[in-house]
Amino acid sequence: MSKAGLAAGPPRLGPSAGGQAGAAAGFVGAMLLVQLTPAWAGLTAAALLIGLALFQQRAGRILLLTIASILTGYWLSAWLGAWLRAESLTGFAEPARIALSRLGLIGYVIPLSLLYICVKPDNSYLAAGRFGNIIYFPLVWRGIKDPVWRSLLISSAVVTVSFLFVIDFGQDRLLQILGYSVLFAGINAALEEVVWRGYLLSRLVDLMGELKGVLVCSAAFGFYHYSIGFPWAICILFGVLGIWLSGLAIRAQGLLPVFLLHFVMNILFGLSGMIF
Repeated sequence: MSKAGLAAGPPRLGPSAGGQAGAAAGFVGAMLLVQLTPAWAGLTAAALLIGLALFQQRAGRILLLTIASILTGYWLSAWLGAWLRAESLTGFAEPARIALSRLGLIGYVIPLSLLYICVKPDNSYLAAGRFGNIIYFPLVWRGIKDPVWRSLLISSAVVTVSFLFVIDFGQDRLLQILGYSVLFAGINAALEEVVWRGYLLSRLVDLMGELKGVLVCSAAFGFYHYSIGFPWAICILFGVLGIWLSGLAIRAQGLLPVFLLHFVMNILFGLSGMIF
């Protein structure tokens, strides 16, 4: 399929109202099922979706190719992360191996970036963003009017205070764990934001609009954490968190503010024992 063929069609994407429910179920379901099925099943499904995309209109084609990219990216990420832990990082301490193995998320970036190059979304959040843009608390689009920078500071402060009660500040290796946490946060927050808010949220907002795009992306983001080892209940909480992160990316029109919040949270996760 040519690049020109992908680019053809109306400038604004959007499945019909009835098709959006199926699109949402397909996207979230793919993220869920790929973690519960063997590699051959996920990759076979990805190949079938690519073939089916050839016979779809532009919106349906891009949706199927996005889902195929998720399925392919999941297994590329899983294999790359496992290879890093088992082969490349044997000389490192276990916390460093955990942190560096998050480079496996590049497995998602590869297929999603190829799709992005072939057909760029009308709404793209792959930018630094603007801290002076307006966001509303607590519902992103409705509530108290606030600039992104101040909302970011308040959110970071609230999260930090919440974790102060579960961090063991008396542990002997506190500074060492802090260093590992910063390493983990730098890699994980950057790559997750590129994948989820940079590539996927941009695509879903094109297909479904802002609100539905945020909800679908956040649900899939929550379920994605099951692959990291979190129980389903925690995955649901990550999905709720994803709504705020996605809304922040949209209001800021970029990833730097949401990356900074994600970075702070990942450091706190590491210090609290959730990661190491």
